[in-house]
Amino acid sequence: VWYGPLGPTRGQAKVSVDGVYVKTVNLTRNTFRARAAVFTAGWATAAAHTLTIEVVGTKGHPYVAIDELIVTD
Repeated sequence: VWYGPLGPTRGQAKVSVDGVYVKTVNLTRNTFRARAAVFTAGWATAAAHTLTIEVVGTKGHPYVAIDELIVTD
């Protein structure tokens, strides 16, 4: 789970897992929220995976932050 802030200055990020694009996460909201679950992924069996978060240049909304990543097996 990727936890991060949402709000009026927040932008977008492309999320990929193991080199495969999954989705674009939009963190822009009218009001600020300090900690929200912005992306979740799961698998049936435990294995190593690579999570990539690429900030998209969103005009007027330049910020993307990671408050916490939680990985469980």
